[in-house]
Amino acid sequence: MDYNLIFYFGTALIVFGFALFLYSEMKERELDIKLFELEQKIREELNKWNFAKDRIAILTILKI
Repeated sequence: MDYNLIFYFGTALIVFGFALFLYSEMKERELDIKLFELEQKIREELNKWNFAKDRIAILTILKI
């Protein structure tokens, strides 16, 4: 039996698995950044909407 072949096969599996792990961590970080940016945009839009809603309520009360 060629033990070098088994050694190389096992080493390749470990290296390939580690490379896949690094790739998944990078993609997870990328998606986390996109999610943060999207949440910021949603928060900004909600603040604009609440400001407009409050302004309309004030103008209605003042009847301007």
